[in-house]
Amino acid sequence: MPIRVPDELPAVNFLRNENVFVMTSSRAKKHRKSGR
Repeated sequence: MPIRVPDELPAVNFLRNENVFVMTSSRAKKHRKSGR
């Protein structure tokens, strides 16, 4: 299950480098609208 974080959070890249599946808020909105 992904961790949803604000787009501007500086830790997003750090978490991705640690192989944590991070979904930014803007990506989550797009994902939700597409019905997936």
